[in-house]
Amino acid sequence: MKMSSFCPTTYLGREYPLELGTNQGFNTFDLDSVFLLNFASSQAQAQAQAQAQAQDYQYQLVYDHVKRSQSPQGTSSTDHHNFDNNNTILSKKLSHNASERVRRKKISNLYSSLRALLPSSDQKKRLSIPSTVVRVVEYIPELQKQVESLIRKKEELLSKVSAIQGNSTKNIHEQKPKKCIINESFSCSISVNKLGDKEMVIQISAFEKLSISQVLLLLENNGYGVVDISSFQSFGGRTFYNIHLLMEGDCIVKFEILNEDLMALLKEQEQKKMQVYF
Repeated sequence: MKMSSFCPTTYLGREYPLELGTNQGFNTFDLDSVFLLNFASSQAQAQAQAQAQAQDYQYQLVYDHVKRSQSPQGTSSTDHHNFDNNNTILSKKLSHNASERVRRKKISNLYSSLRALLPSSDQKKRLSIPSTVVRVVEYIPELQKQVESLIRKKEELLSKVSAIQGNSTKNIHEQKPKKCIINESFSCSISVNKLGDKEMVIQISAFEKLSISQVLLLLENNGYGVVDISSFQSFGGRTFYNIHLLMEGDCIVKFEILNEDLMALLKEQEQKKMQVYF
């Protein structure tokens, strides 16, 4: 019996030019081998195609990432929203870090200013911030004591000045200052203001300039220590000498002897000047 072609020319998308001749027996044709060969070939092709698609997908992801980084406006709405959120978070972090740096710098400057108020011996030391605060707290009472001491000294000086400029000047012999008229062109006066048991201020006024060095030498020889001396000239041409004295040791103030010695010295100076004139 004659047999015609019995094998399909296409299998799994591929064409196979297989024909069964009249002399070829149907039993001798191996269908399993043909099926396995075609199946293995199809599987390899599908696997290669899947790998190519996976690689293309990876390339597409990289490409999209690059495009988003270069041009955020071209991204999708979701990606654009995520990108804006990331930018907002990053901006907040940068702003917070900048504010923190400014705050720390201000605090450092404040502690530096506080450390500059301490004595020079403490400034040379490398004190930490807690040590600086402790030293400042200890230094404040010391400054308060210094201020109180300076206030007391100021009050004492003001009382002395007011006593000198007051009207309660005590004359050596009488209540009024004694005046010694040497001649018509020269007159002098000496007044004493007692500040304490061993402290006083002598004021000498004259129309002519005196040799004050001789006056000081006389006072020191009589046991008086000179604390301070000042002079000024009034509009009337009279010169005033203020001499602050302090008794040394157990010396006793003798106003009469001091007055006589000073008057004698002033008279001697005037006589020498008159001899020079003539």
